[in-house]
Amino acid sequence: MSVLSPVCIGAGRVLTRNREIAVDVPGLVAEYLADVTDDEVRQALADGQTIRRGLGRSVRVTAPLTVHQAMIEHSAGLMQSPAGRKAHRVHSDRVQSASTEA
Repeated sequence: MSVLSPVCIGAGRVLTRNREIAVDVPGLVAEYLADVTDDEVRQALADGQTIRRGLGRSVRVTAPLTVHQAMIEHSAGLMQSPAGRKAHRVHSDRVQSASTEA
């Protein structure tokens, strides 16, 4: 994995474009992404840890931010059902939240 140069985001904070972050991917999104053609996404999901949450499950994935963004793009097909929209929104919110934390 190559290390990218840091990017200044203002007020003295620096964010590395490809730093690894841990995000809990909803089970519905993980199932949808299991057959995606992107090898990095599939490998990140395979390396993730399954976590039981109430009646459902999540997969805790530690991967570079670019892989999480690719997951969001690939899971756009879930937007056709209410449950899919919620799972996609939750995943997007978690990635956004994790990427803005210092």
